[in-house]
Amino acid sequence: MSQVEDDQWVTVGRSKPGRAPRNKSRKQRGRRSNRPRTHDSFYGEREQTQDSALTRTEDGCMASVKKTSVQILRCADCIGRSDFMVEIVSAIRGLQEDDGERMSEIACSEIICYGIGNFSEPYSPSMLQLACVLQLRRELSAKQGDRIMETNDDFPMDTLGKKGELKIHYFEPEITPAERRMLADFGVEIIEINEEGKRRISDTSRSTLFYMPHCPMRLYSNVLWANWDPKLLFGGKLVVFGNDFNAYDERTIRKEDRTDPTNCILQILPYALSTKIQLPGERKGRNSRPITDDDDVLLNIERAFSDTSVTWFQRSAGGPQSDALPIQPKEYLKKNDNNCELL
Repeated sequence: MSQVEDDQWVTVGRSKPGRAPRNKSRKQRGRRSNRPRTHDSFYGEREQTQDSALTRTEDGCMASVKKTSVQILRCADCIGRSDFMVEIVSAIRGLQEDDGERMSEIACSEIICYGIGNFSEPYSPSMLQLACVLQLRRELSAKQGDRIMETNDDFPMDTLGKKGELKIHYFEPEITPAERRMLADFGVEIIEINEEGKRRISDTSRSTLFYMPHCPMRLYSNVLWANWDPKLLFGGKLVVFGNDFNAYDERTIRKEDRTDPTNCILQILPYALSTKIQLPGERKGRNSRPITDDDDVLLNIERAFSDTSVTWFQRSAGGPQSDALPIQPKEYLKKNDNNCELL
């Protein structure tokens, strides 16, 4: 053995059995070099990929918006053909004085929506509440005595009064972009700031409907506080579609709650008149229509509208102060209440 062989080790790698060594041809090795990856091409390809992903996202969003819109319109169509809508329209158009005489007709100028929330979940209470107010706008925009009963398989949005004069204002603090788009398509204006219900009506020649199904008590109270004026409250100028105010009187037991200086509901009760809205299937009489298997939307409506009434306000009977209201309650401020309800 030579000196080299004694002093050095030679390592021999073993090739994997059955696999020939890789030996690319010059032509194959040169393919990548013929297409240099420049800075511009890299970012161009990345932007193209991002654009494709964005397009797919937008297409998916549009498909979701269209699907949800069709569901809302289907709910509106079903509610519009029900006794439930007859009850609501009759209650609003048939407002009466406290002596039982019907008031002169007062046209509704706008609808303020509080508390509906996010409505994208299929056939949820929020979706049914939105569908109902869209159909209600259509009914109130029609001439008195006209019942809008026709249906359309395509459910065009303009059949819900999008082009009508009656405005709907909608507030939801966590509204999604898709819901914004749908509301815009339905001709609904979004309230951008949290008014906490303290919106003062401005048009005293016509009535304003506050559409507030299942809202917190404080929200109703704030609406009353902001409009604590005989010129705004009396004569059907302010109408509330929501919880029955008498129920708050029946359920308020604690002395500190009954003497709460910010509770407008208990102080307005002597001036309040209301009509309870019957749910589908509850109405009795010759013109009532039973719920059929096709009315699956109406089977879910109790969750959205249970214990709902139309409430308006009139001067108390008799006395020299019949045109006056009690002293305005104190303003309710969330920062002063650690246990405040969601507004």
